[in-house]
Amino acid sequence: VLKSDGTLNEGTFKEWTPVGVGDDSSYTGIFDGKNHTISGLYFSNQDKVYVGLFGYNSGKISNVGILDSCFYGGADVGGVIGYNKKDGTVTNCYNTGYVSGAAGLVGGVIGYNRGTITNCYNTGGVSGDSYVGGVIGYNSGGTITNCYYNSSIYTGNAIGYVDRNTTCEKVEGKTTEQFQTGEVAYLLQLDQSDEVWGQTIGTDTYPTLGGAKVYKNAIYKGCVGNSGEPVSYEYSNTEKNTYGDHPDADNDGKCDDCGQYIDGIGAKLAGYSLSLTGNIGVNFYMELSNKIIADKDAYMQFTLPNGTITKVLVSEAQTNTTINAEKTYYRFPCEVASYEMT
Repeated sequence: VLKSDGTLNEGTFKEWTPVGVGDDSSYTGIFDGKNHTISGLYFSNQDKVYVGLFGYNSGKISNVGILDSCFYGGADVGGVIGYNKKDGTVTNCYNTGYVSGAAGLVGGVIGYNRGTITNCYNTGGVSGDSYVGGVIGYNSGGTITNCYYNSSIYTGNAIGYVDRNTTCEKVEGKTTEQFQTGEVAYLLQLDQSDEVWGQTIGTDTYPTLGGAKVYKNAIYKGCVGNSGEPVSYEYSNTEKNTYGDHPDADNDGKCDDCGQYIDGIGAKLAGYSLSLTGNIGVNFYMELSNKIIADKDAYMQFTLPNGTITKVLVSEAQTNTTINAEKTYYRFPCEVASYEMT
């Protein structure tokens, strides 16, 4: 139905009849799209009102996306619903098609709203004579929460007109770049217990229902043990914060800021000695973190030149304070034959 630039394509299209076309035939049921999308809807009649996938709604609409569609009517025109009554609810829906009204009251998601709208977005073009919004055209006493539109495509307001007794929280425009990074997918999912919204970052331009989970990861200037406040955030399909390096100006193997062992394990070689028995024993003296000391399964592993592997449990290592009386070191012996000393 639409060209790649979002405008109407050439050709003849079968006209869509919106579900629910007036007050006496309002949709009153429960429509759960199960994360599916609907494509190719077309409506063009400037003398008609209540235009969209649903024309006149007082039911519950959820979990559906409208793609590659064009709705042109007189007034009360929306990508999902033309007119949403006070008892109508819309949750987790989106529109990427074109929406227009000759008279006005045009919104990317809903034309005229008096009900409850939550976690929805629009990235399609929107136009009309008056009361035009990226999300809602005219909101009269309705509640709109956590809804977004592409402000790079439609440069007007999220809501064309806001009447009294209206609740609007986090209803705003985001650029195409912000959509691409996964920010909007993260915001749409934010407070929902079920995994609904996702996006494969780098592949999907926009959020999808049932897509790959998006995480908000913090970027810190400081090290992991003394990070300070985040300096920025990035969105990813993997959960992993980013930290600065551990500074170690005195080269003691520990971070100057947080005192952690820099090896990432929790151990630092303090020295070694030789002991002569049947074989030659090489004793490694290790400074260990409390976490390693408390781990009954932790061990030091030695790989000998001939490929033999030996292990010494931390719990079996003997303590030693002769290197530095102020610290406790753990001695791990490794016995090798004299000809293997090289």
